[in-house]
Amino acid sequence: MDRRARKEPGLKLAMYPKKEAERDYNELLQSEQRRFVWADAACTSYYKNDAGWITFTMPWSYSQFWWMLRKIDWNQWKVISNKDKA
Repeated sequence: MDRRARKEPGLKLAMYPKKEAERDYNELLQSEQRRFVWADAACTSYYKNDAGWITFTMPWSYSQFWWMLRKIDWNQWKVISNKDKA
């Protein structure tokens, strides 16, 4: 993002992950969750919804998660502004 854009009066920005990045993250998340007991099909837990999707949010240590997030990959994000044409 151009530094000048951050100083433009009235400019508002929003960002959200692209579908591919969100899908890739969720696949990694579910894969990493398989090492926990609540991933077992016989386990009934509030960490798992009725479809078997594990909703526990972070299977990594805080240092691992920090390392994953230390640098943003702007190719994985969509950035929009109130100045964009509809």
